Amino acid sequence: MFRTPSFWGHVAETAHALGYALVLSLIGGIGLGVLLGVNRTSGTVAEPILIALYSVPKVTLYPLVLLCFGSACRQSDVRRHAWADPDYHLHHRTHPAR
Repeated sequence: MFRTPSFWGHVAETAHALGYALVLSLIGGIGLGVLLGVNRTSGTVAEPILIALYSVPKVTLYPLVLLCFGSACRQSDVRRHAWADPDYHLHHRTHPAR
């Protein structure tokens, strides 16, 4: 599995997505932190909201993130492969084998 070129292509794509997410979260987090730290009123207003968000399990926010930003899966690629291979769903399972 580690020797296949497609595996390393997927690893590279995942690393790119992780890098973009890390940069965006750092910029957003530092910017928001500076804003809330410099402006006392905005910090006072945002504090109860942020404290309430700490108690929410982060896994429950995943569907909300998908609704807002969508998934990286391109439906056109899936349709193209399914059109070329009528048994595409048999060869490329989207769920683990039972």
